[in-house]
Amino acid sequence: MHCPQCGTEVADDRSSCPACGAGLADGAGGGHGGDGQSDGRPGSGQPGGQPGGQSGGGQPGSGQPGGGQPTGGAGGQPTQPTRGAGQAGPGGQGGRPQAGGGQGAVQGGQQAVGGGGQQQQQYQQPSGGSGTGLRDFYDAYVADLPIAGGAVAGVLVYVVGFVITAAVAAIVIEASGGSADLEAVSEPFYNAHFTTLTSSDPNYEVFPATLGIAFVAIPYMLFITGSRFGRWHSYEGIELPEQVLAGAAVVVGYLPAVAIGTAFLTPGSDTFPPNYAGVLIIAGILYPVLCGGFGGLVTYVLDEYASLRARVSGNLTALFVFLLTFGVTYMAVDSSVQEPVPLALATGFSYIAGHLFAVDGDGTLFLVMLVPLVLVAAVGYLRARRSGAEEWVDGLRAGSSFAFGYAPITLIALVVTAVVVDFGGEIATELGVSELPLVVAEVGSQLTLESQLTPPQFLEWFVVVGILYPLVIGGIGGALHVLIQRTISNRAGA
Repeated sequence: MHCPQCGTEVADDRSSCPACGAGLADGAGGGHGGDGQSDGRPGSGQPGGQPGGQSGGGQPGSGQPGGGQPTGGAGGQPTQPTRGAGQAGPGGQGGRPQAGGGQGAVQGGQQAVGGGGQQQQQYQQPSGGSGTGLRDFYDAYVADLPIAGGAVAGVLVYVVGFVITAAVAAIVIEASGGSADLEAVSEPFYNAHFTTLTSSDPNYEVFPATLGIAFVAIPYMLFITGSRFGRWHSYEGIELPEQVLAGAAVVVGYLPAVAIGTAFLTPGSDTFPPNYAGVLIIAGILYPVLCGGFGGLVTYVLDEYASLRARVSGNLTALFVFLLTFGVTYMAVDSSVQEPVPLALATGFSYIAGHLFAVDGDGTLFLVMLVPLVLVAAVGYLRARRSGAEEWVDGLRAGSSFAFGYAPITLIALVVTAVVVDFGGEIATELGVSELPLVVAEVGSQLTLESQLTPPQFLEWFVVVGILYPLVIGGIGGALHVLIQRTISNRAGA
């Protein structure tokens, strides 16, 4: 007899074709794939009904896919196989089964369920449409952003930032004999966003240096919030634009807070400031998007190495540098003015000047440049070594990963410096430390640092000293580790 499927001559006593596996009992592949239910539960792998034929190249019930398209009886229409936890049971014509490690059931002639037992559910990036345009961009990058979290966090950052600014401004205004009402403290808050509630441009020279705390605190909180959102939203295979947008999601709450707050805080009888649109664009949109988005960017680049240990390393490194700077400052001044309190207050100038390479001459204070340079590079080297970095990029990332633990100590040094600039005379009188002006003058004579500190300069020094310095010098230390390891490997190979 001949096989009705492929035409191969088959012995009369055979029940199936040896070439294609088609059943010959009823001449067309026999029974259908059965009534078994595929519920994906482990251990349920009993097929229902009579088997119609073999999947091409595979053994029934083995869970291993065949090498070609299955042929067999007409026990049902093929459907797309899905991943599950079962073996491929015998059945009629169906989709290609996938290999699986667990027990399971396959409905004859219908859906093959394969897989590897329990599978960990993982966040998947939403797939975009088949075309291009704004809809695809939204589906791919925006649809799953932390919108609700951004709304809550944006309002909180606005409120906390305003409270910090109002507290510092009130202290400064009252110390100068002014009245710290709501309108008086709201203007510095918007000036900290480099905008104004009045019709004139802000004159930052009239603000005391201590208000630099607000100029740093607001963008720093937005940055930290953006980095947290970037970390929480991160998943394997995430693309850079989506993680940056996750960090910038803080704008969802910050923009409405700015819009409402500006209307209530405007000085005078006007409901809205003259440049209301400019305030919304700069303070409500650009500031949170740039600062929060930068947080997401940093998370994308450094988060693999920026563990809690890395942040603690940054804290301890900066603190150790500050203490050594105190010691160098002690040695650099005349013995007659080596009092602890004046030296501690003057150390802020030395610390900042050392990181900015603003030391004049080759005296003792030259060490305040050498100490942070060596220590920060050494920590970057050790962190890259600990992580086992072998590529240049990995060395740079691992070496600079402690940078954002370095920033808080820098902020303390800047606050000390600003307080001395604004209230040095009052502090000396209150504490009875007449040596403070002498110490500051003697230290300042060996520095090329500007003594007239303004709030924007406060922010500039924080970014350069507290963030960019450890990023760059620590990254160089990490790259140095990679260079040494490659040199050793090349010599060993030679």
